[in-house]
Amino acid sequence: LLIFLSVQILWTYHHYNHFSVFCVNLEHSRIDVLDSIDWSKSLSSFEERHFPGGHTSIQRLSDAFNTVTRGEFYDFSEWPIWSKDVPRQQGNDCPIFTTKFLRHYDGEVGQLRCNIKLVFFFFSPFSKMMFFCYFFE
Repeated sequence: LLIFLSVQILWTYHHYNHFSVFCVNLEHSRIDVLDSIDWSKSLSSFEERHFPGGHTSIQRLSDAFNTVTRGEFYDFSEWPIWSKDVPRQQGNDCPIFTTKFLRHYDGEVGQLRCNIKLVFFFFSPFSKMMFFCYFFE
């Protein structure tokens, strides 16, 4: 008999120099993807960036859980994949967002337990880079 106290399993997914968070949402029998890129402003799409690699990652994790539990865990390899509406990054800030998503995502209600707001940004003529400052509450 296995008892699972959590309703979610979270892990980071790294593909093409970008991090996002995948969540096995046991409460709603789906895979939630938390990705801070605004794909409507990108040359790529959500599907191009996360698949087929995302499906491979999900399949491997599902297989690993079922191997360790001798088939007593959910086979979540074919669950539907949902792209969750989360705050969007400005610039190359996906590692910051990923750590906040890992810490504050509540799969039971399908939302973050914190707010992420862009406070200010500035351009450094010396380094020729944009810097962004976020507020997390």
